[in-house]
Amino acid sequence: MFDNQGDEYTAEGVDTAALPGTLDLGTVGGSLAGLYGDTIAVDTVTAGDLHLHVGSEFGGWFGDGARVTLRVAAIYRRGLGFANLTLPAAILRPHTATGLDSLVLVADSPGSDRASVSVALTRAIHGLDPAAKVATPAGYQAAVNAQIARRDRRHHSPRHDRNHPADHERTPKPAH
Repeated sequence: MFDNQGDEYTAEGVDTAALPGTLDLGTVGGSLAGLYGDTIAVDTVTAGDLHLHVGSEFGGWFGDGARVTLRVAAIYRRGLGFANLTLPAAILRPHTATGLDSLVLVADSPGSDRASVSVALTRAIHGLDPAAKVATPAGYQAAVNAQIARRDRRHHSPRHDRNHPADHERTPKPAH
């Protein structure tokens, strides 16, 4: 999604009824229970950058160019590795290339056979979209943690140091 300034933000569509049992975004303002209709939840970094708070309006565009104005229902702290913006899947889905889910988080019942559940879900979903993934909340969180660790290593490498000489190299200007 893009904001009114043209900056791009990652967005995830969620089944708001199933969200509490599958993913804890660490809500710090508002409530994910208020995430329905033309609403959006925003991670703390993005909320700070865009000066958003619960009740604010986020105006922007979906990737397909459709204009949208959404009311901020919640602010969450666990956006890294998930998304800057979270909105009801029904709002986001029509603006995606396939209209299909690319990730399903599974919360199984105590005592259930996780391997069997995962295999059955994977078969069902891959029939619709071979690129779709199935993960338990713990599996998804482990993947998110690994992604954050990789990002942190890249950010703290000498190449990304503002004082690294390579970051200050000048590009020669063409002769007139």
